[in-house]
Amino acid sequence: MKQETLSLLERLTDCSLFTSVGQPIESESLGVVPTWKAAYRQCKSRDTKRAWVEAMNAISDQLLSQKQLARYRLWNDIASEARQRVKSSLMHQLDLTSERNNFDVVFANCVVGDFVGASLELEYADIARSSFFAELSKWYFAGHWPCAWEGEYPAGRLIVF
Repeated sequence: MKQETLSLLERLTDCSLFTSVGQPIESESLGVVPTWKAAYRQCKSRDTKRAWVEAMNAISDQLLSQKQLARYRLWNDIASEARQRVKSSLMHQLDLTSERNNFDVVFANCVVGDFVGASLELEYADIARSSFFAELSKWYFAGHWPCAWEGEYPAGRLIVF
């Protein structure tokens, strides 16, 4: 893995997630939800799932269109290693948050998937232009939960708790 990717994953070991959820956010370009329940409901929306898949596809499509097959073949290995590291760093926090809010495994999968996406985005940044997952990471590190996407990607907007 590239140093930038490893640095992101290392940041997670000392990261306290969700310390600012519910705090006011001043931004006209974002949607904001007021409660954990509303955020969780949004994270399971069709728009959110589509945006996540489209953002991942944008990275892989650029790799393939630029004939970066050797690097593309590393995708699953990189994603797997990133997933292991993210889970190792965050699962305790995610389990506690899930327990407190009566969430199922979808919650943890969403958060872990966002950081796996950020890892892939960094790993292929020299080839694929994408900032979707970097934007999500910014909100996580600010203590919020970038829980959803509203509208068609990329024309829609991020929803944050």
